[in-house]
Amino acid sequence: SNVSLRTYRYQGQDVIVPALSDFMLVSYRDGVTPMRRRFEGAWKKETLSPGATSLLTRAQHAHWAWDAPLTVTHLYLAPSLLSGIASEALDCHVTDVQLADVLRTDDPVLTSMVEAIAAEAGQVGMGGALFVESLSRALGVHLLRRYASIRLPAPRAGQKLSPAEMRRIRD
Repeated sequence: SNVSLRTYRYQGQDVIVPALSDFMLVSYRDGVTPMRRRFEGAWKKETLSPGATSLLTRAQHAHWAWDAPLTVTHLYLAPSLLSGIASEALDCHVTDVQLADVLRTDDPVLTSMVEAIAAEAGQVGMGGALFVESLSRALGVHLLRRYASIRLPAPRAGQKLSPAEMRRIRD
């Protein structure tokens, strides 16, 4: 699956999260706490509360520390989902997508998408998997627009214009 979701109730912790194979969004649902996180260098500090979201890129470990109880939803996105969406949007093969490491963003689109996917996961309804796939793709587009860097393949000598480039020239 390209998307997985878990909701947790945590007490204060000081924990090292191992390297991930997926991208992770952490949506804060209940509780307010100062949060410290170290990822590739210096500690970052923010106060996190409902409505905030953290983004964690994949393949790196991170050290998290907080004091107060929290309820959070973790949404895991497969790299293939984001690279596939980027490839479709750019009409070329995307070799790599990286999400920015963001300790706190107050982005209502992220919050509402995670809530909608979590709500759908909690019920059985007609077209549920299709609805989650649609929400996940919309979330992927939003992440690519605002929080991602995309690596394109190096152009080869003598390479022709892509179909998208040809359409832009004709238009």
